[in-house]
Amino acid sequence: MELGRASQTQNPRTKAQRMMENCSHFNDRSANALLEGQSICGFLEGTTLQWIEDQKVPYATKNNEWVGFDTKESYETKVRYLKDQNFGGAFVWALDLDDFAGQFCNQGSYPLMGHLRSLLDIELPPLPPTTTLKPGQTTTTTTTTTTTTTHAPGSGFCNGKADGLYANPDNPQKFYNCAGGRTFEESCAPGTVFDDSCKCCNWPKRSH
Repeated sequence: MELGRASQTQNPRTKAQRMMENCSHFNDRSANALLEGQSICGFLEGTTLQWIEDQKVPYATKNNEWVGFDTKESYETKVRYLKDQNFGGAFVWALDLDDFAGQFCNQGSYPLMGHLRSLLDIELPPLPPTTTLKPGQTTTTTTTTTTTTTHAPGSGFCNGKADGLYANPDNPQKFYNCAGGRTFEESCAPGTVFDDSCKCCNWPKRSH
């Protein structure tokens, strides 16, 4: 997902279609440039937003300048596609190209990143508590250890099971690691649960 790019052209519509068809490759030419979200919002003043139907992306022109960019609507189309294809997530170039301070587009801080996070149904973990230290006071580091319980081969959860990771039906924060018939009970990091779809520890999904 790319936030914005600009080019100079004598035929905006033809150039727009041609550039969007090759949007995965960006030629290094002096007439082309990447624009931040605040620059795009400023550029759009006094222009008419246009839409390339087959690419599902917007663009705008002013004089001999052409700007292609993403909006919340184009993000929705892209997220719908990646979910239909069962992709694991989205890559954005780049975070600082969004209106990170919320001073130019009147949509709050990181309007596109926030909308993307909402579309992907991502729940962020809580921030750790912060403590203001007094002069001369030092911090104390706490080390968290993972407890592993091992059962002898031929007994326990992994008896007769193939090697691999298995969810613990009694505790979503724990999982079994089976290796050679031996059972290793392991725990996810605090705040995460075992996700059987990826065989990994993940943030819990929000319920609707």
